[in-house]
Amino acid sequence: MTTLVLDVETTTFEKGNPFAQRNKLMYVGAYREGSIIRAGTLDLLPYVQHEIISASRLVGFNLKFDLHWLRRYGIVIPSNSRVWDLQLAHFLLRGQKTIYPSLNDTLEFYGFPPKDPTIERDYWSKGIDTPDIPPELMLKYLTRDLEATMEVYQAQQDEFKQLPQLYKLFQLQCDDLLVLEEMEWNGLWFDQITAQSKAEELLDEIKNIEQELNGYISNVSLNWNSTDHLSLFLYGGILKLERREVVGVYKTGAKVGEPRYRIIEDEFPLPRLFEPIPRSELKKEGYYSTDESILRQLKGRKAVIDLLLRRSELTKLSETLVGLSNIVRKKDWPDGELHGQFNQCVAQTGRLSASQPNQQNWD
Repeated sequence: MTTLVLDVETTTFEKGNPFAQRNKLMYVGAYREGSIIRAGTLDLLPYVQHEIISASRLVGFNLKFDLHWLRRYGIVIPSNSRVWDLQLAHFLLRGQKTIYPSLNDTLEFYGFPPKDPTIERDYWSKGIDTPDIPPELMLKYLTRDLEATMEVYQAQQDEFKQLPQLYKLFQLQCDDLLVLEEMEWNGLWFDQITAQSKAEELLDEIKNIEQELNGYISNVSLNWNSTDHLSLFLYGGILKLERREVVGVYKTGAKVGEPRYRIIEDEFPLPRLFEPIPRSELKKEGYYSTDESILRQLKGRKAVIDLLLRRSELTKLSETLVGLSNIVRKKDWPDGELHGQFNQCVAQTGRLSASQPNQQNWD
């Protein structure tokens, strides 16, 4: 079997996110087992493509990241390629207890020399991005990563020979990795304009609901996002609100001429609208649970409960719509594209998870 180790170095915005438009691929490297290490600038891409086509197994650490970057720069991964992700292997071999183990973690475990700390310590940690780091240092760093990856790969091969059943599971998860890479690469279309418009409609409906709820109390407006306020609204108690009152002006110092304030705490007694469900009291004395499951058990004033449940539903939906737009902007993805991450090295149960955004949590 012809094994090819792959690694790339990129700009570092959002940890080098391959879908961020401002990020760039800076260096690539390939190390064919039994041959020499090749590391260089993008001029090396044709060589990397040739090696990928002729290799029977592609090896890397967090390999999905490297495959995304190579694909972005036109490298084709054959459909029959087999892969070996060292990070995934280490996660499985160590009993799925270490979330996203690092390359240094695996090197330390097998007793190999660590990665060269110079780049991280002297450049990236100080905000100096990859293009501004001396190329000779970056190529040295990349070369050591390729060498270290091969060392760990060979050690993991030996370890898996003693664990044939776990190795079958690992092979299956490596096949899954290629599917997940395809899913992340394709992403999801997201209509940001419609989402923004819909979020504004939801916020208007939420405001109307809050006005209706405020009709059940007098002389005070509650913060409906506060569980403490909601508990007092439902079960009664004393609402304490702080306000600032002007008591004069500063006559000396840096704030001379500016108003001076004192903090005043006002108290507003709220009536009990519902009897608390037994054993729903919280550690904070006088407060009770306001979870949805509790709300559905409360007796009487069904209209109030319906309003609260509707507000909760609309709030979650509006936050999702706004949050998705914020993720696109934060990560500098192309407009209308979501490129969430599917995680194989997080859950101790071995199940798949998803993040930024959590696409598995959508109905």
